[in-house]
Amino acid sequence: MKKKVVIGCLAAIAMIACAAGFSACKEEGGGHTHIASHHEAIAATCTEDGMPEYWSCSECGKAFSDAECTEELSVVSPIPALGTIW
Repeated sequence: MKKKVVIGCLAAIAMIACAAGFSACKEEGGGHTHIASHHEAIAATCTEDGMPEYWSCSECGKAFSDAECTEELSVVSPIPALGTIW
């Protein structure tokens, strides 16, 4: 079940990344203010990938590394599973 949730999250993030690439932000042409949604970090485990903390704009779909939406991310990459450590 966890694996399906992680795969679903990764698919959602991929869709956000695609939307960010295809949607034009109105910043330059007239007053777009990013509306940031916070995405909590998910720690990687031995068997499951994790995700970094990031923010996304509900208006333009872009992803950012900061709450002020000044550092745009080209892609939100998963944190690889740690593997089993004996």
